[in-house]
Amino acid sequence: MPTSSKLSLPIYHVDAFTNQVFSGNPACVVPLTSWLDDEILQNIASENNLSETAFIVKNTEQQTDNQTDYHLRWFTPVSEVALCGHATLATAHVLFTHLGFAKDTIRFHSHSGILTVSRCQLNDNPAYMLDFPAIASTPMDLADVPADLITGLNLAKEKVVSVSLGTNYLIEVASQTEVEQISPIISHWQNLGVRGITVTAQAQPSSSVDIVSRCFYPETVAVEDPVTGSAHCQLMPYWVDKLGKNKLLAMQLSKRQGLLDCELVQSPTGNRVKLIGQAVDYMVGKIHFSS
Repeated sequence: MPTSSKLSLPIYHVDAFTNQVFSGNPACVVPLTSWLDDEILQNIASENNLSETAFIVKNTEQQTDNQTDYHLRWFTPVSEVALCGHATLATAHVLFTHLGFAKDTIRFHSHSGILTVSRCQLNDNPAYMLDFPAIASTPMDLADVPADLITGLNLAKEKVVSVSLGTNYLIEVASQTEVEQISPIISHWQNLGVRGITVTAQAQPSSSVDIVSRCFYPETVAVEDPVTGSAHCQLMPYWVDKLGKNKLLAMQLSKRQGLLDCELVQSPTGNRVKLIGQAVDYMVGKIHFSS
């Protein structure tokens, strides 16, 4: 009869896109020496019950530039995802702060290609800059938009300025007030065939930020995501085209809120989005289980 082995793994619970606990977006980070079975990774993410848990393994392949790389994967409580901003930020924070990563830039291999996170400054405070792929959106005729998407907004139709489709449905509404006050009917959004819905508007004139948003993921535990780095990879090309400037300060108006300093870098080989944010520890612990 086969015997089970007991495993003990480090785990870090980090609040990302914030400089204080109980705000920003929480993620768990689990460093591994080698990949465990996907079923175990999914069980850990389900047990954590946060929007994402990140797993990293050091790349042992021969490096040509003396750079230590890491393989990075993200799991929600129900499935693996292709891109996650806040959990990448949290992972970089763990490597820089706890695991002794000495260089200024970390390079991750992921399902979305090579991602980098670099040390930087934000208002003279230590921060991290994520370099992610930009995500294009295709404008939709409002007559072709799924009826459930609009009714799920629980908002007067005339408040909808435009709808675009990329990784998420991207819905621009008339003002920041609509973004703040929206109370969606989540049941209408269960079968739309995309991972999420991002509602956005230009910030009110008196605001210090340029754009605001809220992000909803109807099939996840949290439903409304507190601060969504990957959504800003789609928001930036949209708003840069409308506002005519490639650097924007963005506020995600969830209960926990988050501030993102964003830049769109245009390139013939593929546009990139740079996101600057901070991160803080909430908890450091150990996972114990038998495999």
